[in-house]
Amino acid sequence: MMTDPDFLERAYGTTDGLTIRIRAQELYGTGTGSIFDEMTAWALAAAPCHAILDIGMGTGKWYQSVRSLCPPTVRYTGLDASMAMVSTMQQETAGDSRSTLCHGDAENLPFEDDSFDWVGLHFMLYHVKHPRVALREAWRVTKPGGLVLTLAHGSNSLQSLLAIHTQAVEHCLGRPLPLTIHTYNLDHGADNFPDPSMVASERRASGLRFPDVNSALAYYGSGFWQRGLTDPELQDPGVKRCLFDFVAKTLHTIIGQVGYFDVPGHSGWLWVRKPT
Repeated sequence: MMTDPDFLERAYGTTDGLTIRIRAQELYGTGTGSIFDEMTAWALAAAPCHAILDIGMGTGKWYQSVRSLCPPTVRYTGLDASMAMVSTMQQETAGDSRSTLCHGDAENLPFEDDSFDWVGLHFMLYHVKHPRVALREAWRVTKPGGLVLTLAHGSNSLQSLLAIHTQAVEHCLGRPLPLTIHTYNLDHGADNFPDPSMVASERRASGLRFPDVNSALAYYGSGFWQRGLTDPELQDPGVKRCLFDFVAKTLHTIIGQVGYFDVPGHSGWLWVRKPT
């Protein structure tokens, strides 16, 4: 389950897995460019901005777009539930007097009402136990006339990799893969907003195309392989070895036939403007 705290600690207790996934998007992404840059440029044309809150900032992809595209006077505040991410961002923002970082909970924001012009929750709401609560909090701290923005993947993203992982679990463990519960995605995320009728979306084709087995296997190993496994299975090196061997052989066959491994999908942002 995507909101399982043990999974989150394994996936985000360090920055290693996230760094691999971000690098894979940079090297093998099939989109037209950075979705963070696209959304930021779009938001600049939609609403003025003097103060930004980045909830679940991770390793700072939105921060980089903000500092690249927005006026230098914009104040950036980043919040994350992972101290590893906060520590990484402290290095990223060193010397930036108009940036503030804090460790905190998306469902209980430590900010006053109507504090920020833009509030973003990007590629993280499927990890939040109660997305509706997090979005209600985001709405609360957004100024009248401001924007709440949420980058997310479509419900079809990563399905080709998930299909191989499902086969690997069945082969290695002799059981089906439990249904992964995605509590938030681009296709259905609007239902979690305080007023779904106000929510609009911007969508972009996206995905990954891996040119060789090693690149695809590195992405699989960045945390994807852990999906649906029990704690004893995760601790068993034989299980991991079997899964990786099965996935590597499957990828080798696919890439040998067509020359690459495609992981198609789409992503984009849901957005809403708070009435004045």
